Amino acid sequence: HHYPLTYRVDDDATHKEKEWGLFGIFDGHADQGVVSGFLADHILHVLKQTKDYQNFRGGTSLMAQALREACSNIDVDLRAWLEGQNKSVRKGGTTAVMAAITEEAIIVANVGDSRCILIQKNKKPSFPFIPLNNENE
Repeated sequence: HHYPLTYRVDDDATHKEKEWGLFGIFDGHADQGVVSGFLADHILHVLKQTKDYQNFRGGTSLMAQALREACSNIDVDLRAWLEGQNKSVRKGGTTAVMAAITEEAIIVANVGDSRCILIQKNKKPSFPFIPLNNENE
């Protein structure tokens, strides 16, 4: 099961200077999409709880670190949540690829072997693409 994620975040209430968007694909396996759904439903909240996100005012380094920390934190949350689930759900899992898009940059995070590409539209009939991550890392 694939769970797409799209959030437009306008943090004027918290005095953030920038609008940004979070996009993600969570490609689950062996559990009818339960784990991928959990990540899609909770990753934004977990990301917004990180110290680096709370200090984010633009640029790339704080958002990149916030995404790293959010992935680690949601793994802990997921493991705790799975303890209360049945055996078939505990056998499941998911890959994840997320892109935080700000006015300055695209910051990509991935877990597992999912790949993120940027497709460049041009005048030719083909659409060349640029890999934004290494799906083997």
